[in-house]
Amino acid sequence: MKKKNILVIITGGTFASVEIEDGVRVLGDIVKFCDTLKCVETGLDSNVEMDIVSPLYMFSENITFEDWQVILSCIRDNLKIKKYDGVLITHGSDTLAYTANMIAISTQGCNIPIILIASSQPLGYSGCNGLVNFKAALNFVVGTQYKGTYVAYSYDNVDTIIYVGERVLQSQMFVDRYSSFGSNLDFGIIQLDGTFVIGDIELCKTKLQQVDDKPLIDRLPNLYDLNSNILMISPHVGMDFGVFDLKGVDTVIVNPYHSSTYCWLEIKDDKIEQNKSMQILHDKCMKLNIPLIVAPYRDNATKYSNIKNKILRLPNISSEATLVKVLWANSLYNKDSIEWNNFLYTPIACEFLIY
Repeated sequence: MKKKNILVIITGGTFASVEIEDGVRVLGDIVKFCDTLKCVETGLDSNVEMDIVSPLYMFSENITFEDWQVILSCIRDNLKIKKYDGVLITHGSDTLAYTANMIAISTQGCNIPIILIASSQPLGYSGCNGLVNFKAALNFVVGTQYKGTYVAYSYDNVDTIIYVGERVLQSQMFVDRYSSFGSNLDFGIIQLDGTFVIGDIELCKTKLQQVDDKPLIDRLPNLYDLNSNILMISPHVGMDFGVFDLKGVDTVIVNPYHSSTYCWLEIKDDKIEQNKSMQILHDKCMKLNIPLIVAPYRDNATKYSNIKNKILRLPNISSEATLVKVLWANSLYNKDSIEWNNFLYTPIACEFLIY
């Protein structure tokens, strides 16, 4: 029986929480939580040995870029110390998709799978899927040959859906379901017996063909330099684009409507009316030398007007992945350089859709 060495990184979240008075949840005893995870068995013909570390312990809605630095440093430092067959990261569900995209793009080139898991409820609560997700993640490491970053999440405590880290989108409120950017197909499913069933055949082929390379985490000697002040805006009907104070902002990202459109009105004397146009934001960004990026953007989007501007349109990539790429671009390069621009448009993992 071949032994698999798994690094488990605990970051907190609902999975590790307990409920106290009046329905308030707080983070529980981390030692007890770790002991529970150590008892999970794969059910497959493999001996799993886990090393568990916890570089931070928090609810994921409070995560910042500085916390991402800590997680990435933990991954890099531990992979240098010991040869692992996979990494499992327990995480809160609220910002799981952002962190999954961040880890997927930052560690692309590592020759092992990294799987993030969350839980719908604390351990022991009705409907809790945390241990099912954790077991499925173990089975994915043990039973498949895929490298890269993934998310494991079950909605029925039977089958667990596997999402590609650089394609997963934020969970929808009330529906409480993740989805894959640009596709109705999931990467695959881990069944209750540990068997992996392929979903998106072409994406599975692509992930198998990806070669090992020097990941981004090895290109930045001090990961605490991975930081930037990024403003991401989701426009709505009637938005006043003139209210944004861009002091200290490095880059602005605008998430357009589904047709890749945004309000661009002809500038008139009526200042109230002209502030409804994104041209006001555009002109302010250009004056302050702040890059203005529109993403996601369809590369085959219908052109409704011949707008002449300096907006960077990043095609066929989610807003979650865009945030991560801009963060890395701003940390590695001068934003006026061709390297900065090329980095944004060059695939690191499978973050761009290919039609």
